Amino acid sequence: MSAWFLRSWTHPLLGLMGMLCLVFVLPHLMSKSPITLYEGWPANPQQRASLLREYGFERSLPVQYTLWLQRLVTGQWGASRYYQRPVFHDIIQGLGLTLLLLLWTLLASGLIILGLWGLHRLAPWFTALFPQHHILCLLEAAPGFLGAIFLRELIIWQLGWVSMANLPLFEPYYFLNPLYMLLPALPLTLTPLRLWYTRPQGHLTLQLTLRERWQNFRVNLCPALELFLLEVSLTESVFAFPGLGHVGIEALKRRDVPVLQGFMLCTGVLYLLVRLWCTGRQACPQHHASPWAFEPVLSSQKRIWGLVLLLTVVLLAPTWIRYDPMEIHSRDQFLAPGYRYTLGTDFLGRDILSRTLQGFRSSLPRVLGVTLLIGGVSWLILGSTRRRSRWFGMLWQGGLAFAASLPSYILAFMAFLICESQRWSLEIALASAGLPAAARLLTTPVSRAPYLAQLASLGSGMLVLEVVFTFLNLHTESYTSAWGSDLRHGMHYGHINIWMVIAPACAITWSRYSLQQLSQTSPPSPPRYAEERSKVPATTRQNASEDGSK
Repeated sequence: MSAWFLRSWTHPLLGLMGMLCLVFVLPHLMSKSPITLYEGWPANPQQRASLLREYGFERSLPVQYTLWLQRLVTGQWGASRYYQRPVFHDIIQGLGLTLLLLLWTLLASGLIILGLWGLHRLAPWFTALFPQHHILCLLEAAPGFLGAIFLRELIIWQLGWVSMANLPLFEPYYFLNPLYMLLPALPLTLTPLRLWYTRPQGHLTLQLTLRERWQNFRVNLCPALELFLLEVSLTESVFAFPGLGHVGIEALKRRDVPVLQGFMLCTGVLYLLVRLWCTGRQACPQHHASPWAFEPVLSSQKRIWGLVLLLTVVLLAPTWIRYDPMEIHSRDQFLAPGYRYTLGTDFLGRDILSRTLQGFRSSLPRVLGVTLLIGGVSWLILGSTRRRSRWFGMLWQGGLAFAASLPSYILAFMAFLICESQRWSLEIALASAGLPAAARLLTTPVSRAPYLAQLASLGSGMLVLEVVFTFLNLHTESYTSAWGSDLRHGMHYGHINIWMVIAPACAITWSRYSLQQLSQTSPPSPPRYAEERSKVPATTRQNASEDGSK
């Protein structure tokens, strides 16, 4: 492998250049002409002539790319198609508020960690009451925006705070008001808490110091960064928080291309910077016995049986459905759980249990099919590229580094906008989101990370993306029911029948839990901890082992 590829700054630079190229070429690949996607409403000849002069749509693509980069550097990002406001001002303001929300999330996570530490000091028996491994697995399986929906239903509706856009409720200085900032920050603390208490694989019975926990947190954040940033955007959208994610999702729904390009660029840069910070130089911890230590409670066979049970539910779901999931009972709207409707009905009188079971048939086959397709193609490519020349190897590794440096959900949004008119647009978007994972599959030796375990982890992420597309109403099918659409309806009517939110949320969490348990069948042991442990004096290791046995 070439020396330039080994340098730490190569991947971020490749990702940044690739992100710039993809964001620029996005309007040229969509079904409408680029000038139509840039002009505001109502369109007029003067505006069209101004766009032709500023962006050079009548010139060649290299000239257009040069003009676009020039406008990007100078901060002239155009204007929104619907609000006629400068894109640069809205994006920078939203980015600042998102960073402020992340700071509040870290602050809330730190306070919770201090509270748990103090509770453990005062009551050591507290840790024995809660199986930590089960809690961490459930936190990993439950997407963070589900907690945001529950918090919105249980608290905001009860207090009358229908939306965080009602700023007079929180003035003055609402961005420094804990009541305003902790509402979206609390659901986001689930990911930092899970990463903080997750131990290095292979060293589950050893204690880490505060500095070693922080370094381990950085290591664990890197693979969870994409999903965490997506949860931040969805949480901002649920609470109508005026951050970067909310601005980008609204632009995605309206197909506001200038704002959408700014959102993708800022999100990509933020992702690359945080990833570069996570993959920096790590401290190798020395280990001691820990009262928070836990061992895996499920064997490999039980984890496989969990996936078998999930597939059985998918196959037998039609036999358990009592009513047509799409049938509207106009006289049975918002019925409470009872003998006729087990979980009650929604705002159209449709049976909630039937729609939840039908979601297994409409979501999981699509997700598992795309995951197996990506895994099969990656396996074939891995076998066909073992013998390659030196120059081809350099280009191949550079391409894989470029693909692995891009956030997957941004690629999914781009692919969906390009293939929106196609029948298989959602499947194409999910397959595009699997490109970074496929690049990691092709660069990771099978002996270090089992191939099937990585595919199970990929399927878990695909399931979240599929739910997000239907939750945001980007992909709708009138003849099927989906968990994302049920969550969207429950977010508005869940205060009448909370099962509109609980039923699909439990189905999503259980499905992801089954896939993630399968991905942990053979946990690898990181070599950096093993090497550092060999450097520890023998007396220290002996004392640590004696403390652990006690």
